[in-house]
Amino acid sequence: MSRIKYFIVVVCIAIAVFSLYRFRMADLIRMVQNVDLAERGIDLHFGYVPPGLYSAPFVIDFSRYLYRLSGGRIDIAIINAYTVGNFEKDSIRSIESVSNMLDPTSKYKDTWFGVFIIEDDSGFRGRRFLLKDAFSGPDDPENLNVDSLIRLPELDQKLIVFNTHQNQRGYTIRDFEDDFFFEPVAGSGIKREIIIDRAGRRWLKVSSSFRTVAALTDIRITDMRLFSSIRSYIGLPTDEVYRHVEPWHPIVIKGSVLARYFECQAKGFWAVVYYNGSAFQNREGEQVDNWVHTDLKTELEKMFQSLEIGCQ
Repeated sequence: MSRIKYFIVVVCIAIAVFSLYRFRMADLIRMVQNVDLAERGIDLHFGYVPPGLYSAPFVIDFSRYLYRLSGGRIDIAIINAYTVGNFEKDSIRSIESVSNMLDPTSKYKDTWFGVFIIEDDSGFRGRRFLLKDAFSGPDDPENLNVDSLIRLPELDQKLIVFNTHQNQRGYTIRDFEDDFFFEPVAGSGIKREIIIDRAGRRWLKVSSSFRTVAALTDIRITDMRLFSSIRSYIGLPTDEVYRHVEPWHPIVIKGSVLARYFECQAKGFWAVVYYNGSAFQNREGEQVDNWVHTDLKTELEKMFQSLEIGCQ
């Protein structure tokens, strides 16, 4: 075998091994980190998941993150079960070496699909946060606080963007608070509606658009650790990514939040489903809107309708 052929074989094997390693790392994160919802009497399965997103969700206790990011103002028992773009490419234009979450050519760039599970605790913490009237029906869609529903994906975005500043020398939490924003797009408004899922259950659906910051780190000035950051399942950007977009560039998140109450024998809970796509301008001056110009919205709505959720 010539040196050139040998080199090509070695490179191909290295790429294959690295690709397998990334998928195994995501599996390891689930195995070590995932909360067992069944132990809490909750049944949750992602039925349909389109290619390009991790098929199995990451399930984390979100309580302490929410408490810290809200400055101690939101103290509830909450779990976040979500999926995000993996390394299974969805376009011939795709950048092969990065996850779809980071790939500016992928429709899954800055896309999330998840379910917040909020416990109906005996201290009424969940009710005071989610309901307009904590002492009225928890299962009344009209009693749900829309501001609180929107606050959840806002703080989730805040968490992942903060995570991308890991080990950035001289960068403080005050700097981050000044840099981060999550603002409604002027004129977009908030659309409220009641929808029925395939099981005949009523959900309050809230849809809108928000200006915010992309969770795209600058690897020249940060050091995102493999086991303590979102790097573990979305990887790091490459020079090719930076040729399309700048780190922490502005984006518009477009999507929906849906909520309803589940009254279980042991303890009830609220499910708050959230999903979104993104719109942004790349370095070439192209206006990209994955929510409008791809089938992303249809695919994520199909995910919602295929969601299996209820009491054990």
